[in-house]
Amino acid sequence: MKNLKFYTFVLLTSTIVLFTACGGDDETVTPDPKATYTADAKSILNASCNFSGCHNIGSANGSIGNYADAKAFAQGNELLKAINHEDGVTAMPQGTNKLSDAKIASLEKWVADGYLE
Repeated sequence: MKNLKFYTFVLLTSTIVLFTACGGDDETVTPDPKATYTADAKSILNASCNFSGCHNIGSANGSIGNYADAKAFAQGNELLKAINHEDGVTAMPQGTNKLSDAKIASLEKWVADGYLE
């Protein structure tokens, strides 16, 4: 009888350890890809900001018509303040609705990830 209790205890303990050790190991974490100018920021900036009279190449308002110009402009911190309509800056894009939250998040991620090309 004493051996039966011992073997039952060992069997139950082994079963519990076996089932808990196997759970959750199949989840794979995929790293969030870095945002780049080419893949993420360029299309938003070109569609919303880079046209005649606004921020085209050579503009007195600050050019964002190519990667180097867009990076320099964004590094000044005015870009994110303007698209988020923060106090102290002119809200952009000027004369139209605020960019969508998704577009703002894409530009913020590009900045946060280091202005990658």
